[in-house]
Amino acid sequence: MYKVIKNITLLLFTLLLLVLFLTCAKVGTPPGRSYETEREIKITIGSVEVIDRTHLVITFSSAISPVTALDIKNYSIYAEGGTVLKIEDIIDNRKDVVTLITEPMEEVNYRLTITNMKDEQGFTSREAIITTFKGSDSDDHTPPAVVKIYPKKGDKNITANPTITVIFNDIMDEYSTIKAIELTDDLNEQIPFRISRHGAIWHILPERALHFSTEYKLKIDDEARDISGNNLYAPTTIKFTTINDYSCGSISGYIQLNEDVTETDIDIVISTDSSPLPAYRTPITLTSPAEDGSFTFKGLSPTTEDKLYYIHAFLDTDADGIYDMYDTSGPISLKKREVKTGILLTPKVVDRIGPEILTTKVYPAQYIEGDIMLTAEATDMDTGGQTIKQMEAFIGEIASNGTGFPLYIEDTVDGKTSGSTIIPEELLKFKGAHTTLHIHALDSEGNWGDFNTVEITKSRVKTMKIEGKVTLEAEPVPEALVIIENNDQNPVAIGRCDDEGRFNLEYPISEIISTITAFSDINGNNHFDDGEPVGSVKFTEGIPINILLSHPPEITYACARVITTYDEMKNLSSDITLTAIAGDDDFDLKNVYAEL
Repeated sequence: MYKVIKNITLLLFTLLLLVLFLTCAKVGTPPGRSYETEREIKITIGSVEVIDRTHLVITFSSAISPVTALDIKNYSIYAEGGTVLKIEDIIDNRKDVVTLITEPMEEVNYRLTITNMKDEQGFTSREAIITTFKGSDSDDHTPPAVVKIYPKKGDKNITANPTITVIFNDIMDEYSTIKAIELTDDLNEQIPFRISRHGAIWHILPERALHFSTEYKLKIDDEARDISGNNLYAPTTIKFTTINDYSCGSISGYIQLNEDVTETDIDIVISTDSSPLPAYRTPITLTSPAEDGSFTFKGLSPTTEDKLYYIHAFLDTDADGIYDMYDTSGPISLKKREVKTGILLTPKVVDRIGPEILTTKVYPAQYIEGDIMLTAEATDMDTGGQTIKQMEAFIGEIASNGTGFPLYIEDTVDGKTSGSTIIPEELLKFKGAHTTLHIHALDSEGNWGDFNTVEITKSRVKTMKIEGKVTLEAEPVPEALVIIENNDQNPVAIGRCDDEGRFNLEYPISEIISTITAFSDINGNNHFDDGEPVGSVKFTEGIPINILLSHPPEITYACARVITTYDEMKNLSSDITLTAIAGDDDFDLKNVYAEL
C-alpha cells in the first residue's frame, strides 16, 4: 500500500512540474524584452509649497527623470469650479525639486495633477499624483537669480558657434534683461547676439562665429528685473574659452524632410548627451538644415570613446529656432546612411604657419629717382603646403596685415611663387636716403608669414637722361609704364608716361642699355594690363608694348644727354654711344654731351 501511495505522489509531482513548465513557456518574457523594464513604481509628492501668487515649489519623494519632470504637459492645475491655472514655465532646482511658475493665483483651493512621471532609471509611476493646495494672493517680492549657465564658469574648448543658455528661477522682463546682458572678448569688444527666450530660459546666440583660442566673458548686470519688477539678486559673470583651431573639427549630415515639413520647421541639435533632452539641459550647438536637408556643425572640440557627439532633430513647433519644452513633437529620425548618432570627432591638422619669402629684389639697384620695381619669391612648401594667395610690401613702417602695397602674383614653379610690383616715386619721395621695404605673403589658410626686408638707397652718380614717347597706332599711350634694362636684363630706370605718352628717365652713366620696354597700365595696379583695352586694341596677357619696335607702337623720338657739370663734362669721352634694339636696325646717339 505504501508503495502505491509513493508512486502516485511521484506521478502528481511530475505532472505539476510539467504544468509549470508549459505555463512559463506560454506566458514567458517576449524575446528582446526584459521583465525588469516593465516594472512600475510609485512616485509620490513630499511637499507642495506656495511661495507667492506665481510660484509653486514641488518636492518629490525621489529623484525624477528630467525629461518628464520638465515636460509642461505632465502637469495640470484646476481651481474650484474647473478653471485652469496656466503654467508658464518649470525650473528644476535639483533632481527631486521643481518650481512651477504660473499665472497669478487667487486665494482659493487648487487641485494639482501630475502624470507620466519616471524616476532616474526610466521606470514609470503606476498612477497619477493628485494633491491639493491653497493659492496665495501675495505679490512676488523675491529677487530673481541665475540658476544655471551653459557653458559653465571656466569651461574650455567651447565650440566657436556656441548656444549660451541662461536659466533664471523666474520669468524675466525682456527689455531690462536684454540691456543687462553683455558678451565681450578678451579685448573687451562687445559681441552682437540675438536672444531666444521661453519664460525663465534664455538662449544667447552670437551673430557671428567666435574667435578660436579666445576667452569670452558673459556678464548679466543686476539691473535685470523679473516680471514683478524685482531686480536680479546679484550680478553674474562667467568666463569661458573657445577651442583652438589645431584640434577643432566639423560634422556634416543630411536629414530627410517630408513633403509637409520644410527646413524652417526643423532644429538640429548636437550635444554629448545621447538622450534627446530639452536643449537647456546640456551644452549644445544647434543649426537648421539647408533646403536639401544638409547641415554642418563647425568648430567642435574633439571627443573620446567615452564621450561622443549625438545628433537630434526636432520639429520647431513655435518656429523660434530653438528646441525647448514648447516644441511638442518628439525627435525626428535622421537618415542613417549619412548620419549616425554617437560620432567620434578626432582633431584635424591645421596650418598655422605663414609662407616664407625666399628672395626679394629691387630695381634699379642704384636708385636715383623715379619708380622702383620690387620682385619677390615665396613658398609655403615647408610651412603647410598651401597656395600663396597674396603678397604685400610696407614702405618704412609695418602696419596691419592686408594694408600694404600689393604685389602682383605671377607664376608658381616647383612650389615657388613669384610676384612683382612697381612702387610709384611719390611713395618714396619723403622717405630719406635709405628706405626699408618689408615684404611678406599670405597662404590660402589665412596665415601671414614672417617679413623679409630689402633696403633702397638713393645714389648720387653721374646719370644719363633718355626721353621718349610711347604710341600705339599713332596714338599716345598715357600712364604707360616704361622700363629701361641693361645687358643683364635688369631694370636700371622705371617711370610712367604723362597724359601725352611722354617719358623722361635717368639712369646711371655706367650702365649699358639693352632695351626700353613700355607696359600698358590703364587700371593703375602697377603691373602690365591683363586684357585691358586701349582704344580699339586689346592687349594679350603677358605681352607688353615694346616701344623700340620699328613699327607702331614705337618711340617717335629719342635723345639722351649727360646730367653733369661743365667741369665733369670735359673729362668725358667725346664718343658716348647709346645703343638700343629697334627692330632689325640700330640707332646711335653720338656726342650727346654736345646737346647740353
